[in-house]
Amino acid sequence: MNPTDKAFTVGFIYPLAVFSSVGEIVFKLIINYFVLYFFRVHSQLKRNGAKMEKANILLVDDQPAKLLSYQTILADLDVNLILAKSGREALQCLLKQDVALILLDVVMPEMDGFETASLIRQHPRLEQTPIIFVTALSVSDVDRLKGYELGAVDYVFVPVVPEILRTKVSVFVELYRKRQELQNEIEERRQIEETLSNQSRVLQSILDSMPDAVIVVDAEGKVVLFNPAAEQIHGIGPADANSGETTERYGLFLPNMVTPYPADALPLARVLRGEMADGVEMFARLPHAPQGVWLSANVRPLKSDGGNLQGGVAVIRDITASKRAEQELRRSREQLRNLSTYLESVREEERTHIAREIHDELAQTLTALKMDLSWLGKRLPENQEPLLKRIQSMFQLIDMTIQTVQRISAELRPGLLDDIGLSAAIEWEIEQFRERTGIACELIFSPEDIVIDRERSTAIFRIFQETMTNIARHAGATKVKISLTRRTQKLKLKIRDNGKGIASEQISDAHSFGLLGMRERVYPWHGKVRIVGRQGKGTIVFVSLPLSQPR
Repeated sequence: MNPTDKAFTVGFIYPLAVFSSVGEIVFKLIINYFVLYFFRVHSQLKRNGAKMEKANILLVDDQPAKLLSYQTILADLDVNLILAKSGREALQCLLKQDVALILLDVVMPEMDGFETASLIRQHPRLEQTPIIFVTALSVSDVDRLKGYELGAVDYVFVPVVPEILRTKVSVFVELYRKRQELQNEIEERRQIEETLSNQSRVLQSILDSMPDAVIVVDAEGKVVLFNPAAEQIHGIGPADANSGETTERYGLFLPNMVTPYPADALPLARVLRGEMADGVEMFARLPHAPQGVWLSANVRPLKSDGGNLQGGVAVIRDITASKRAEQELRRSREQLRNLSTYLESVREEERTHIAREIHDELAQTLTALKMDLSWLGKRLPENQEPLLKRIQSMFQLIDMTIQTVQRISAELRPGLLDDIGLSAAIEWEIEQFRERTGIACELIFSPEDIVIDRERSTAIFRIFQETMTNIARHAGATKVKISLTRRTQKLKLKIRDNGKGIASEQISDAHSFGLLGMRERVYPWHGKVRIVGRQGKGTIVFVSLPLSQPR
């Protein structure tokens, strides 16, 4: 496994949580799949290594009695004993399976032990298999040397001493097992490295295709991994990167776009202190983007199994487009609100103008008409009863018309609101509401006479009117409690009914224009409207309006 693969594996097996926080759900799932696959392979390899098969011992002798005695002596060992009555039969057994040790009789008909050993050594798979020669003859130095050259590791002389044979065989069986464990470990490591190497290549391909910048640093802050997106965003390669000089070199600023970002507060500086951070926004004036780009960084520290800090990983996203869209949306929303406020102001002025015109012109005309009609009635003879009745009917019609004019004028713009103030206008409106609906109303003022500027009075009164209209139309209430209080520099209006209660879906419904209008009326002063509905227990409307905040 090359160093790049190792660095890659260390960098991206640990910090999985960082990706979910930037919305890379698919990427996280892919990484999790490979990590789980790695551990599954690793566990399987360990299980395979734990399943060590019994060692095979090949016993070769042309005398069945001697084979039986060997079996008896070696019965206590945890091994498989394979019997062969000739050299030829021994060769056939060795072609079928591996053995840890060959116990080979020197003197046998047709093919003696030396010849058998010579043929065994010619096979590449068997050339390292240890052989113990068994002989009843006195072996000369020349024969002993010949046996060693043919692969003999020891001699056992007949009559066999059981303890000696058992001890020698045990030693070679243990050596065989150690050798098998070493081979299994080597194979296991090879498979793990191959798996990790494949995983690294796949993950590197994924990283290369990611639109987000990925930067991995070691404990000293040196960059050990820098994907193409990071190069594109920063305009540099990994060899040029140094996390310790990013503030000055890359022109990183706080979100106000003016104040240089403090070096010790940078995401990579924080992660090297073992901290985590999500959604850290920065404004950067990069060499290839002097106009500036917006960046959002998520960082996680990389720690060893013992908890020691080994570095950190940062995922950085270019959010310039979304930031500009957000700013444009904010400007557009502000413009719409300003337009709405302006239109509402114009509408209120028009209402006031029309109300005054109706009250001053039409009401005066009707009053004059009533006076003329009274003059005419006094001059009719008493015997003109039909005409007198008609005049009386006209009096009643004129009175009804005057009342209608007054009502329309008050609905357009209550004169009390301008002439006496907000408290009187609300009292008048409640009296009209009680007469129209029959719903009992309780009103509390604190203090009794609340005086505020005309624009705020209008906003509070219209919110009050809209709320009372909604109660009459939708609440099914029998009682309403209204309180209007002024505390230092804040005016608070609370309206509570005992109706069926507004549903949360209606409160947040974008098509509830009446509720939206209530909120927009207090927005110019940073006021708030909060609505709470409880099923079967009624609705509460809270209005909070700052009095010191300029429009």
